[in-house]
Amino acid sequence: MNTNEHESSVNISPFRWMILALLFMQTFFSYLDNQVLSVLAPVLRKEFGMDNTDYSNILNAFFLAYTLAYIFGGRVMDKIGARAGMAIAGLCGSTASVLHTLVGSVFGLGFCRFLRASGEGPVSPGCAKTVAEWFPVKERGFATSVWLSGATIGATIAPVVVVWMYKLFGWRATFLATGIAGYLWVALWLSLKRKWPAEMLARRKTEHHPIRLLFRQRAMWGVMMLRFFLDPVWFFYIFWLPNYLVDDKGLSVTAAGLLTWIPFLAADVGTLAGGSLASWLQHRGWSVNRAHKVVMTVSAVMMMCSVAVPLLAATWQYVAAMCVSIIGMQMFGSNNHVVPTQLFPSRMVGTVAGVVGGCAGISSMMFTRFIGVSVDMTGNYLIPFLVAGVFYPVMLLIALAVVGRIERLDIAAVEAARA
Repeated sequence: MNTNEHESSVNISPFRWMILALLFMQTFFSYLDNQVLSVLAPVLRKEFGMDNTDYSNILNAFFLAYTLAYIFGGRVMDKIGARAGMAIAGLCGSTASVLHTLVGSVFGLGFCRFLRASGEGPVSPGCAKTVAEWFPVKERGFATSVWLSGATIGATIAPVVVVWMYKLFGWRATFLATGIAGYLWVALWLSLKRKWPAEMLARRKTEHHPIRLLFRQRAMWGVMMLRFFLDPVWFFYIFWLPNYLVDDKGLSVTAAGLLTWIPFLAADVGTLAGGSLASWLQHRGWSVNRAHKVVMTVSAVMMMCSVAVPLLAATWQYVAAMCVSIIGMQMFGSNNHVVPTQLFPSRMVGTVAGVVGGCAGISSMMFTRFIGVSVDMTGNYLIPFLVAGVFYPVMLLIALAVVGRIERLDIAAVEAARA
């Protein structure tokens, strides 16, 4: 039996939809926690006396751990399996959220964000690997959109929930709540042990290839480059949007928090639309390659609206520009996340996703530092928005020219032929 047939044989359980619901919940709680920091950033900056450069350093503590955890976490997912790996990641992230209640300094806040990222980093590789194991090829675009939408829906709901909890209980209790929710998720995830097919668990112990083989594939470099340029812009919106609305647009913390949900509602639409549209086109007879690349091309054009955001004065205008840009960004992103599951065998998807996410973490650290310094120097966000806009046509060129055809690679056969 070949690899594709083997994978298809385990991807028929109706229980896969429950697994997908749990992946959605995990990403939802992760981004709920991220938005606690983002929405309350003006409050925390005032309490701890931070400027924008200091805030960027806090974020980079997160991104440093996120990058390392993403890289090594993906490899761990392939070694011990997504079931155990996701549980460990969930426990680590939830404990870090709870520890935020004890923070009393900038260093303490940075340390807690570092710990939080250590648990959050392996989540995406774990989700990608789980989808590759549980879902057939034509369903992977939709399934990836669903678990990714947990992040965008979490980011949508968080501003309203965070402002409400902050007003009633303070910022420490808000972090505590996300930690408790994470512990409950781990308990539910571990309770489903008997639902995991024994064949799926056994395969990870017997099928393995050295990581060096991945870097000999053109497609690997293509997906690495895509994430290098995509994620920094997404995290720009996640962590800097409330600050931008307060500092540049003159809104209050409450008003900024209540306005932030609108662009992230658009992100929900983009996330679900991107992968779902690719899956729909494949069901209509399009090839995997054609379906994903057409959606990514349309998405990249929409993303260029981000450049107009700092140039618009009326609230409805710059919010509309954000929404169009973020819809495109998430359509592109959902396709970008599913591409590794289409290109590589499921036994390697965790490793691939980890390495690719590591590239994203490195670029996010670089761009975050650039944002903090440039805003402190210029007093506005014009340069970050313009630089972010340059990334979009670059990503489109990479998608069309570097990735190559999006179709399953037989790593062992390629290496045997070269030998």
